[in-house]
Amino acid sequence: MNSSAAQLSLGSFLRPQAVALLGASDKSAFSRSAFTAAKALGFTERLYMVNRSATPAHGKPAVKRCIDLGTAVDTAVVMLPAEAVPDALSDAAEAGIRNAVLLASGYGETGAAGAALQAELLAHARRLGMRIMGPNCLGFINYLDGIAACAMRSDIPPRPGPMAIVSQSGAIGSGISRFAHQQGIGISHLVCTGNEIDLDVSSIADGLLDDERVRSIVMFIETVRNPDRFIAMAQRARRLERPVVVLKIGSSELTAKVAQAHTGALVGDDRVFDEVCRKHGVIRVNSIEDAAITGSLVAYTGPVKRGALGVVSISGGACEIIADAAEREGVPLAEFAPETMAELREVMSAFATLHNPLDITGAVVRDPALFERTLAIVARDPGIGLVGCVQALPANETHQVGANRELLLHVARGLNAAPVPGVMVNQAMTPVTDVGAQAIIDSGLSHVTGGLDAFVGAVGRVFRWSRSLGETTETARLPAPADAHPTSEHETLNYLASRGVQVMPAELVTSAAAAAAAAKRIGGAVVVKIASADIAHKSDICGVLLNLHGEEAAATGYATVISNARARRPDARIDGAIVAPMRSGGLELIVGFARDPVWGAVLAMGMGGVWVEILKDTQLRLLPLTQTDVIAALEQLRASKLLKGYRGTPAADLQAVAEAIVRIGEAALALGPDLAALEVNPLYVNGSHVEALDALAVWN
Repeated sequence: MNSSAAQLSLGSFLRPQAVALLGASDKSAFSRSAFTAAKALGFTERLYMVNRSATPAHGKPAVKRCIDLGTAVDTAVVMLPAEAVPDALSDAAEAGIRNAVLLASGYGETGAAGAALQAELLAHARRLGMRIMGPNCLGFINYLDGIAACAMRSDIPPRPGPMAIVSQSGAIGSGISRFAHQQGIGISHLVCTGNEIDLDVSSIADGLLDDERVRSIVMFIETVRNPDRFIAMAQRARRLERPVVVLKIGSSELTAKVAQAHTGALVGDDRVFDEVCRKHGVIRVNSIEDAAITGSLVAYTGPVKRGALGVVSISGGACEIIADAAEREGVPLAEFAPETMAELREVMSAFATLHNPLDITGAVVRDPALFERTLAIVARDPGIGLVGCVQALPANETHQVGANRELLLHVARGLNAAPVPGVMVNQAMTPVTDVGAQAIIDSGLSHVTGGLDAFVGAVGRVFRWSRSLGETTETARLPAPADAHPTSEHETLNYLASRGVQVMPAELVTSAAAAAAAAKRIGGAVVVKIASADIAHKSDICGVLLNLHGEEAAATGYATVISNARARRPDARIDGAIVAPMRSGGLELIVGFARDPVWGAVLAMGMGGVWVEILKDTQLRLLPLTQTDVIAALEQLRASKLLKGYRGTPAADLQAVAEAIVRIGEAALALGPDLAALEVNPLYVNGSHVEALDALAVWN
């Protein structure tokens, strides 16, 4: 079923007017959970019972077949074992039901037999024209419209809000939801998709983008089953300036064969997914807590126009914690403008230290309105894009008295009057009690979050996401296919030269005399290294000799590398040896192409030579890419200072380096899908002199 068909039916799927429980029974734990969730939302009047014996369930009458319901139903929750599911779907389809939530397990998660059963189920659903969530899922709750079609308990009273949760795992989805409720975070939807034979997290998220009430989407992903759909959803969300926050587990290296190149160890599914998120404006997090805190904050702020944080606190210690966290997270803390400093001097005590984060001292206890005045001044500072106020939320009636209540009122007035988003921050990530929730309502606070570190981390993600919306992207070119199949180093370097990459002048020789003659033609110091498509890492078998001077040294070097190769790799085919000029000074980079099994062509770039395995300082980018993309990636290397010139080393011409790297990427793409990896290591850089010294191609 195509994506347009999915889009047409998602409205009735996630916002059904009526839901039928197939397999409804007071004895079924799933059925009891489904009814309890619907009851908590006041949805039982539109919930219908179906079972084989027409036995009443949960105090409601039941029918044997869906056709006997006598009313229109949009969605069926199928709570039957796997073998009964096909007939249940046929019954539902006959009654005009086009959406089904399948709770049954025993499908693709169990192995090959289950996967075959799952494929048959999908084919059956498509013949019936039905959309499927699951199997092996818990369904969904639509808090905004008060609808439950799930087997999830809803013991905590729902607190509707603008943040949706979409999870492949029912347990993790429920966990994010429980934490959100604990923190007073309102959610719009909780959707748990299971095995995703039809609707996956990407299609659900795409459908939620149509709902203006949903201001952010938090996703838990174990695997991306449809990369194109995920990218299309992310691109659409970016155009709509609607944030998508993803918690994804799992990392893996590429195939063992690709690991013949260093790139196989540098490029793994998890790192590539990081790059997918960066490129398409997806916010990635690493914990349930960060998912909820970040998703909630960005739903409230939307895009932040200016990129620095301002903080006002009653606690000097909290100010220091925030300052340290901001440095770790790369969150800029605005230095107050002169006009801000002048205004603060008028309202602050003479002994107060005026810097950001701002400690307004215990004076605020005597004068609660000081919070309101200082927040208004700080929020007007031209460098600040978001302002936070550190103040405790009351946990019980003892805390919610007199001065505390008045403090919250002034905090709320100061934040709500701010020209930028304003947030009150609890020092610790403590649960928001009923008293705290009522205090938020009574004071009129727009947004409250907990935990100083969690808050600063979330702010950093919001700032980076906001900046990404304004980034313009150049169109990268796709190269024409190449009719080539290089295998050896010499062939690979010659191929790269044919694609416009400057390569080291080198000669392939098959005798000591030829090596001596080549050294004479080259002049100066030379390198002699073994030439064999079967030996990926020549230095490991003592197959590389450096800084050889003169014809005799070159001839001896030839004999040595040949002897070493035959002794250490007697199985290898040996083509001879390569004689090339010795390069010294400058920097060595690695540029490696690999094909990720999910996301496709990826280019890794970083410090090369012997440093690649020691430093592991690389950046990944999806192909194709532009020179601007490459320069931005190089500037994010930990060793980027070296490229700008360091202790006598000339600064690298980044435009020349980027041009070479782009051409290497294009050359790799041109070789087609059978190329598993292509690596240039090192790519020699000395000022504007950029040259490939060694290259390796690995084929599937």
